[in-house]
Amino acid sequence: MIPGKGSGQLKKRVINSQGKVSLRAGAELQRELLEGEGVVFKEHARVDLKSFGW
Repeated sequence: MIPGKGSGQLKKRVINSQGKVSLRAGAELQRELLEGEGVVFKEHARVDLKSFGW
């Protein structure tokens, strides 16, 4: 989780059922943060949910 900018709350980084970061404001930052945690994005900007899902 990361702090919500100026909100005092936490935001979750979530991958949707297609293995992608949902397209919305801040999606690029979410991807960068996930990559910084070792999450690997493969072709078509997807994550292997078998490797990184729970």
